[in-house]
Amino acid sequence: MTDKIFAALRDAATQLIQARYEPKRHVIASAAMGASGKIYTAVNLDSYLRRAAICAEAGAIAAAMTAGEKSITAILAMRHDREFDHSIPQLVAPCGICRELIADYGMDATVFVPSENKDFSAETVSSLLPNRYAKQGKNGN
Repeated sequence: MTDKIFAALRDAATQLIQARYEPKRHVIASAAMGASGKIYTAVNLDSYLRRAAICAEAGAIAAAMTAGEKSITAILAMRHDREFDHSIPQLVAPCGICRELIADYGMDATVFVPSENKDFSAETVSSLLPNRYAKQGKNGN
């Protein structure tokens, strides 16, 4: 089942970034699966003022929440940067801020990240973000 979810998310993010790629503006696309099983996608929004940039994962999570999802169950991001001779989109791990956001909207979510030995590694967000910031108690409890 994990392989099918990975393939569906990878294909959705890959199609989006290949269609919407723009140097120095959109080089990453993310796909998130909502609790309903529906897939939501978004590209990153880069900005001349670097601090105003928005990660693709944040956009995909926002799309899911806007559509009425209560949580996400899986997420990944694909980088496609033709300027650096990457003609095939590559799986990338989420940044620390995105890990916090994923945990907020999918505490049990599977996060697909690169692996040296295979196409991907399916990790829990809590394994990628031990001792996360929480309002109260351990891991927000």
